[in-house]
Amino acid sequence: MFDIKLYIDKIITERNQVGRPSKNKEQSVFIEKFPVKLNNLTENEDRLKEYKDNSESFVLITNIQESEKSNKEILQDYKKQKVIETNFEELKKPLMISTIFLKKPERIEALMMLLHISLLIRVLMRVIARINLNKEKEPHHIDFSGRPLVNPTADTLLRLFALHSVVTVGNEYTVYSKSGKVDNLHKLLVLLGLHSEPG
Repeated sequence: MFDIKLYIDKIITERNQVGRPSKNKEQSVFIEKFPVKLNNLTENEDRLKEYKDNSESFVLITNIQESEKSNKEILQDYKKQKVIETNFEELKKPLMISTIFLKKPERIEALMMLLHISLLIRVLMRVIARINLNKEKEPHHIDFSGRPLVNPTADTLLRLFALHSVVTVGNEYTVYSKSGKVDNLHKLLVLLGLHSEPG
């Protein structure tokens, strides 16, 4: 965006030798330096205009007709896809790809179907929990640190579930919680719209 002109300068400095001067050697030492200095800096209007045009432009390819939606509405719809991309990010992580050892296409396709179903469950967990939380007068304090649960993500909900263990023996079960609050599991299930007996 700028036109820069430089030049090389020559600087000679004289430095006296340290110590008692010798009769056979020169007392002074000359040091030459060639620093690069700025001669001129001017704004390149053509490059600046090109940069602004590229920065201010947002290119989208769509099959939506101009009569259906305006450019602004199409851009707004596109921006809303950030939530979708955030969800699919789980499937794009290198850790996810590196653990797949399947070779047959049909098995890979079946695995991807299961992953997409699990992704759908994650989204439903987040949406249902937030809807039910909005109905409450006060947010639940079921986080491990006792913080209020506000707009939880699927990762937050799964992390809270991971704090609990259920041991089943015959027809009886016992719930253990790392937080020491067993009733938090019941509250989590209720937030997700699942039937649960407290205790």
